[in-house]
Amino acid sequence: MSGFVGGDLLEVTCNHSALGNLRLQLKSNEDYEFHPGGYKANDDENGITGAGEPIDEMHRVRWFFGLPNVAHSLSSDELDKLAKLSAHPEPGIWTFGRIDGAIWSGKGRPVGDFSLNGNKGTINGVKISGGGVLTKI
Repeated sequence: MSGFVGGDLLEVTCNHSALGNLRLQLKSNEDYEFHPGGYKANDDENGITGAGEPIDEMHRVRWFFGLPNVAHSLSSDELDKLAKLSAHPEPGIWTFGRIDGAIWSGKGRPVGDFSLNGNKGTINGVKISGGGVLTKI
């Protein structure tokens, strides 16, 4: 395998102690973004003293996976399950498997707005986010 591989997310799963398990099917060849979380430096051009010394502004950020169009099946009702996971006070354990074999894991929940595109049979705008950092397993 080459050193640089991009491509699909193959599998996204959630294990939740109260709501059970969820496995999401993703539409192929869709862009997605993720951030492993942790600390980052703020990009502020004005972060400098009068003497020219930098002022490093560091912040902790949550991890996230912005999922491409999630395929919706009436038999497994992903939309309802995502809504319940989002509303539950306890986060779930999520895993994200990439085509290059990398698997990331973190404790989190669906955040923000997501909606069903009934014509395409997909759920759009799904973002999973949590505290700490994603772990590569």
